Amino acid sequence: MNNFKKTINKNSSAITNLPGPYYNLSYAQERLYKKYKADPLDTHSNKIYIQELKGDLDARLLNKTLQTLIERHELLRTNFIELDGLPKQVIHPLVKVSLKTIDLSNLIKSDKETQINKIIRKEAERPFKLEKGNLFRFTLIKKSFDNYIFIPVMHHIIEDKMTMIIFWKELSLVYDAYLNNRANPLLPLSLQYRDYAKWDRSPAHIKKMIENETYWLQKLSGHLPILDLPIDKPHKLNQGFNCTTEKIKIDTKTTKKIKKVCQDNGVTMFMLLFSAYNVFLFYLTNQSEIIVGTPATIRMDHWFKNIIGPIYTTLPIKTSLKNDLKFIDLLKQTKYSIIEALAYTDIRIDILKEKINKNRTSNKQIDLFQLMFQYYHKEGERIDLPYLRSEPRRIFPKDIHHALHLFIGEEINSLDITFCYNINLFYKKSIKSYLKTFKSLLQLISKESNITISKIKKLTSK
Repeated sequence: MNNFKKTINKNSSAITNLPGPYYNLSYAQERLYKKYKADPLDTHSNKIYIQELKGDLDARLLNKTLQTLIERHELLRTNFIELDGLPKQVIHPLVKVSLKTIDLSNLIKSDKETQINKIIRKEAERPFKLEKGNLFRFTLIKKSFDNYIFIPVMHHIIEDKMTMIIFWKELSLVYDAYLNNRANPLLPLSLQYRDYAKWDRSPAHIKKMIENETYWLQKLSGHLPILDLPIDKPHKLNQGFNCTTEKIKIDTKTTKKIKKVCQDNGVTMFMLLFSAYNVFLFYLTNQSEIIVGTPATIRMDHWFKNIIGPIYTTLPIKTSLKNDLKFIDLLKQTKYSIIEALAYTDIRIDILKEKINKNRTSNKQIDLFQLMFQYYHKEGERIDLPYLRSEPRRIFPKDIHHALHLFIGEEINSLDITFCYNINLFYKKSIKSYLKTFKSLLQLISKESNITISKIKKLTSK
């Protein structure tokens, strides 16, 4: 332990380790820590975010802003060690941020893009050491005098989707204040992630998780469907998850019509698109019962809403379909299922999966769900900086542990549809065909929401 308490590195971005105290990990962190210990060089838990910034950027103020955010959030000053065989958080009082800057402004356009892609790949594939050093990296690439690429990379053990929404918002507010010679406008945090981790393991919360687990075990009791997707390549033992993406855009006209259907039926875009995904899967498999996983935040309690860190779970939503069911009736069913599920988000999905698989008489290695659905607002991923226009570049995960993972990003007047898929199971041409089918399905729904599922299947197949 004495060696651990010494300075690990003398460079400007190193963390200086001081004596304790040590804090417990949250359950989500514990799962990610075990994954890291199994393979410390694995980079699937590296989460990379890219913002293209056009305008007048002050790199010095950006670095100062990042320093302020690191000082604000303890989890960005944290390492993870084992003490008496148990993983612990070590929070450090001081971390110096060093924004790595790379000037490519003298290169021709094609060479710039080649170099940018190399830098992004290098940053994404460089492993973090949870025991020492920063668990974040910030890189700024200068393409020209008014065009930059900002690349934050963080280990998943200190971030999640909501983390980055908080991060972008706070970065915008602080940078704007500093640019106008004002003080940091953010009020001090009353709670930090270690407080969440303590609450996560409290008897009251454990009791609540057990109650919620009972709900899900009952909801998912009996025979559970195993989706029989029409894959191109046979399953192989330990074949791994080698993933890539294909995408398509839904035009403004169709998007506006879809929003109108949502308004008319009192549902959210998430609910409608989730319903459409299930109809698409019914079309592919002709199976009437389908389970799809979807990530959900557990930041329901207001006192945790402004802290960063992994505070999420995955909800297994079961949907029943039949040919004579009208899409608007499916919408009602989905709305009820989602609202009910959101009342039971406090679960450990890994434990739930284990218990459900124990009750299965066969196919015990089959996951509870083989498909994922994820919806996001692209506006929430933009930085609102003065004199700058930002355009986020979403980097999709390469470690999806499911056959298909559908991402739908909503802009003001369009939708981005992306399939992340396992190339060990599917050919590119099949996924392209799936995207066209899904687009056709959305166009049909946007025109006639009262349509039956059998008619959707019939018209989509033409």
